[in-house]
Order: sequence, then structure tokens, then C-alpha cells
Amino acid sequence: MKTIIVATDFSVASVHAAHYAVDMALDIHAQILLLHVQSLPLIISEVPIPFDSSPNPFGDAEEELNKLRHHLEKRSQGKIAVTCQVSMGNFSDAIKIINEGAAPFAVVMGSVGAGGSDNIFMGSFVMMSIASLKAPLLIVPPEASFTTIGKIGLACDMVNVTETVPFEQIKEVFKSIKATLEVLYISSKDENMYPNVLTQTKFMQINLSGLNPQLKIGTNENIREGLIEFVDKSDIDLLLLIHKVYNFMESLFHKSTAKQMVVHPTIPVMILHQH
Repeated sequence: MKTIIVATDFSVASVHAAHYAVDMALDIHAQILLLHVQSLPLIISEVPIPFDSSPNPFGDAEEELNKLRHHLEKRSQGKIAVTCQVSMGNFSDAIKIINEGAAPFAVVMGSVGAGGSDNIFMGSFVMMSIASLKAPLLIVPPEASFTTIGKIGLACDMVNVTETVPFEQIKEVFKSIKATLEVLYISSKDENMYPNVLTQTKFMQINLSGLNPQLKIGTNENIREGLIEFVDKSDIDLLLLIHKVYNFMESLFHKSTAKQMVVHPTIPVMILHQH
């Protein structure tokens, strides 16, 4: 059975993301794993106290996770299996373990949303996950509630798509979610790449032939504005972004507009990774 991993710090945003995840799990017949990463205690002593000296070193974290588990099981009316895991260490180590284990359908994290203030703590975890995870990362804004996903948008730079677009990962998403696919290419006003875009579009259609992708071309100097306009006009339920090394997303992450699209999304955003 497919597994959705929900990373939670028990904040309002992460609990909301867990709600979204369990509702999605009901729709795609998946199970939920709640993951909480607890930082190692900072012990200042000439004689360090062994970590396992406490009968329950995870303390309140396990109690909070079980509360959330019971809440999600009640939300799903007992139809979804929910398990819990507390990891001691740092978030990077937790991501490494996820990468080494069985590939989940997605790792779900909450965000502060499009209108939220900049949250350095949450934003750094999101960006760290994007850079390190092999599994798809699903970022859920607080205003998003799950409904059956009817239309998925894929933002693409249309550069060397046969070598950079994770077609198999995209197909795996559509095996679970029966939706239509629209591919968005955003150009600048003075750009002259249409012949290349049309060629790359053919490669996209060949590799995703079973999904019948429809190409939409937008013009905007601001990537985030272009994506938001695309999402609004096309009634997109889920936006796919591709994390490419030294290309498109990677090269744009240093710009606040692109980074805000994943740290402060307007709709759920799933990050896929260059194969």
C-alpha cells in the first residue's frame, strides 16, 4: 500500500497539512506515517547524562503524536491506517532515512501560506527537504482543503526535457490521482524560444502520451506571478514543480519570488526531482 509521510512539529500549519494528507489518503487508498523529529537535548555538564537514562526519552512527543493519530483516525472514520514515528537527531538525518527506505507516495509538510509572514524556521525545513529528498514533497498552505483533484498543472522550462523531466515520477502520481494535465511554460516578453518550445512539447507529449498533456504558454517577467495567474485561470488543484540541478527551479531559488512560491504557496505544490 502507498504511504504518505506527514512531517509534523504540532504547529497549526503542520496539523492542517496532516488533515489534507489523511483526506488525500482516503481518496488514493494510502496509509499515513506521522513523523516528528526531536532535536537532541543540549547537555552542559562535565559528566554527560546518557540519553537513554530516561525511561521515555521522547516524552511529550510520543503523547502528542498519539493524540494526532487518534484525531486523524477519527477524521477518516477508521478507514485509514495511521502510524507514528519519533526520530531523535536533526531534520537532515530524518530525510536521509526517508531516502534510504521504501519510497513513499509523498512527504507532506505545512506552510504558512501565500499571505503568511516569513517563517525562517519552516522555510528552511522546506528548502532543505527540496534539496535532499528523493521522494515527492507536497507542501500544503493553510487555506487548502482537499477535494478530489481534477486538474494538475506542471510548470516546465522546456529545456532538454527528455533528460531532465522525471516522466516516470509524474506517471506514478497520475496512477493514484485521476486528473487532467496542463503543462505551463512562462516566457518573457522579448523571448524568442517558441520553435524550441514546440519541439520540446512534442517530446513531452511522446513521453506522457497516456496523460494527454495540454500546453499553456504564459508571458510574465515574474515567475511567481505567472504561476499564480496560470493556477487561477486554469483552476489547478495541484501544481507540480521540478527541482532541477542548476536549472529552472534551482537557478531561481535565490530569487525571492520563486522561493515564495514553495514556502508561501497559494495552492498545494508538489516538488518532483530531476531524474
